This record gives sequence, structure tokens and C-alpha cells, in this order.
Amino acid sequence: MMVYQQLENGFVLNLETGETLPDTAQAYIDWLISGGTPAGQSLAETQAVRIRYIEDCYAAVVVSNIDYMGATFQADTPTHDNIKSVLSCGVVPAGFGWFDINNVLIIMSYAQLQGFSQALVFRGFAAFAKKQVLKARVRAATNGAEVNAVVW
Repeated sequence: MMVYQQLENGFVLNLETGETLPDTAQAYIDWLISGGTPAGQSLAETQAVRIRYIEDCYAAVVVSNIDYMGATFQADTPTHDNIKSVLSCGVVPAGFGWFDINNVLIIMSYAQLQGFSQALVFRGFAAFAKKQVLKARVRAATNGAEVNAVVW
């Protein structure tokens, strides 16, 4: 069974192979999700690693593509910022639209753009609430197995 040890510099050491990986490597993340606890890691350290994983999951959800009006749109940070800028004008010109992930212009009224923004905000709010609940569960855990049982 693979075992990792957390190093102080943002890397982990695979104790089986001797390979050093960034602590953001997918193999390490998958191992943590499956319940792995790094060798020699205290409960507080295990909790900190799991909370970082939860924060990363939250961040990924907030900027992941989103379906709206029968199309799929990017929802990265620039998209959020651009929508705010357009909405601050209070109106959109005739023929205004937003490009979907296939670079197809989807015509939207101001109200539809508000709905798009609302979909992003509501999804972010739900993800934030989930993040808070999961972080509370991690902090309440009394051992590494309980910590690693908390998954997004």
C-alpha cells in the first residue's frame, strides 16, 4: 500500500518509490480522497491538508462551466468580472449576447444576463455552504480516518 510523507516545502515523498511530488499532484490527491493519511502526520496536519483539499474543491466548483439557457458557458474569474461590468451598465444593447464554450453567441436580454449572474451566485453560495459544513466536520474529527472520510 502506498504511503506518502508530507514535506515542509509543499511536496510529498512517496515512501514506496522514493518519488517526490508536489502536494497538488493528482495521485496524491486521489490517495488522500481514498482515506490515506501521510506518515508521521499529526491530526492537526491531517486536518490542514483536508481543509486545503476542500478549499481547492470549492474553488474549482465556483469557476467550472455552467449550463444556462440551454448552453454551457465558462464561469472562470474573468467571466464573473465581465458579467458584473456589463450588469453595472443597467442595460444591454439589442443583439447583445454571451459566447458559450463552443464560441457560439447566445443572445441575452438584460434580464437573462441577470439570470446568468444569479445562477453563478447561487451555485457559489451553495458551494460555499457545503465548504463550511465539510470544514466543520474536518475540525470535529478526532482521528485521521474521520478526517479523510470527509470528501467533497
